[in-house]
Amino acid sequence: MTEARPLYRYSIVAIILHWVIAVLIVLNIYQGLKMDAASGLVKFVTFQNHKSVGITILLLSLARLAWRIAHPPPPYASSLSTPEKVLSRVTHWGFYVIMIAMPLTGWLAVSASPTNLPTLLYRGWGFPGIPWPHLPVVPHLPLPQKQHVEK
Repeated sequence: MTEARPLYRYSIVAIILHWVIAVLIVLNIYQGLKMDAASGLVKFVTFQNHKSVGITILLLSLARLAWRIAHPPPPYASSLSTPEKVLSRVTHWGFYVIMIAMPLTGWLAVSASPTNLPTLLYRGWGFPGIPWPHLPVVPHLPLPQKQHVEK
């Protein structure tokens, strides 16, 4: 019988998801900063791209969370104190909350928009895009409630 080797580093799946999500977050921050300066069709395309990347971040973050739950992380270095370990854990889970909550709030804002524009993921370069639905119930709210959600 072979003995299981202890885990000393994150799995390749966790590492790849980590870096892909990190790059997409930076890209979406950049796109978000550019949206106000755009107008017309460029603004529409920029918003669609921003929403596409946001939904991708949401889905990858959920996949990363599922992977994290199913595959425990490596142990902390023995040199870390208990407060450092606690702070590390709180920060780590806080990032999961942010990486999931931010795209969800964007999706909520789009769903509540009175303009009711569709979301077409990755539209462009001859690709018609993948229709993404609004959150259930939100599009059917009365206008005053929708405006409250948007703000």
